[in-house]
Amino acid sequence: MIKKVNAAYENQKPEDRYILGFDRVQDPENTLAGSGASMKTFGHTGFTGTSFWIDIEKMKGAVILTNATQSYWYERTGLTALRKALGAAIWKLP
Repeated sequence: MIKKVNAAYENQKPEDRYILGFDRVQDPENTLAGSGASMKTFGHTGFTGTSFWIDIEKMKGAVILTNATQSYWYERTGLTALRKALGAAIWKLP
């Protein structure tokens, strides 16, 4: 699977948002995956606040399960901040 994803990254245009149907990190300093994720990070965000990200460069993954729609369904700023903060903390782990 990693070979397939690496091959997809090699053929990726910088302006393309998706890779193999998943969101990808385009700006490592300002991504929903959280700062610290590499450019070879891809994942998905769900309406309820769930997220998963896989960084094939660092060989790490993150899964965030939440039902943030109770607090953020109408205004996503808090949910965005939560995703970025949790992601940044995860990427710093050894």
